[in-house]
Amino acid sequence: MLIQKNWSVGEILRRTWRINLIILGEVGIVVLGYHYFVQDDFVVPISVAAILGTAIAFFIGFTNNQAYDRWWEARKVWGMIVNDSRSWARSVLTYWDEGDPKHTETKHRMVRRHLAWLHCVKNHLRGLESTTYAVYLNADDREKVRDSKHQPNTILLMQSQDIHRGLKEKKLDPFAFKALDEALVRMTDQMGMCERIKNTVFPTSYVFFTKFFIFLFISLNAISIHAILGWWAILFGWIIGYVFYTTFYNGLTIMNPFENLPSDTPMSALTRTLERNLLEMLDEPDLPESLEPIHGEYLL
Repeated sequence: MLIQKNWSVGEILRRTWRINLIILGEVGIVVLGYHYFVQDDFVVPISVAAILGTAIAFFIGFTNNQAYDRWWEARKVWGMIVNDSRSWARSVLTYWDEGDPKHTETKHRMVRRHLAWLHCVKNHLRGLESTTYAVYLNADDREKVRDSKHQPNTILLMQSQDIHRGLKEKKLDPFAFKALDEALVRMTDQMGMCERIKNTVFPTSYVFFTKFFIFLFISLNAISIHAILGWWAILFGWIIGYVFYTTFYNGLTIMNPFENLPSDTPMSALTRTLERNLLEMLDEPDLPESLEPIHGEYLL
């Protein structure tokens, strides 16, 4: 997640120099070719470029709007995960019977297991083979999770088995059991929402044809400007093309919010925040440090 509010000119150039060169090269080649080879054969009216530019603007607007919806939904889902994680830990620690030290161990195991679940969800969405979850599991749980095809789901199953055991042994009353079970259902829903965003590919045709039409527009626009401004068409053609493509690129950067990119949902930072919160609820003396922004620009 980007946290820097403003970019300097140098930062903008660092991020966009490649596309700047591509657009400038395209405009230069088109203008030179048109001027020396086909200028006497035909002229592209400025109205043609204007109509095409208007149509492309609608394409870009639609694509960016849908990309932002995906990005914002992912952030909302992780906001719900944060809230339910704190509620889960509080409920486990307060609803469970306090009479037996064995049950205190069970409560702590369930809270720590939830931290493992957060790590597994994060790694699952990013497609990472990681064992960052292992520190929060005992030996038996680690073995089950390690051999699982869907690690987050396996952890939720173990949590459900524990609360059913607590109900059967009368260490949880029916109200407490229902509240904890509903929390597990919500976590399952939230995990599924994230997987839906992750696994639903944004329609390839929108991205491909929008790119194609942008570069077609850049060429036609440069030719039409040449008839009015001559060689200045290279400069103005580059500026207009840069504006169109950069606007479209803004949508591309947030289209897939779980790819470990600067603009993604900050799952690592949110997981670390929850680690600090939940371990503090367990009276752990040593809390992990908060994650600092990378290069002062973004959190992952």
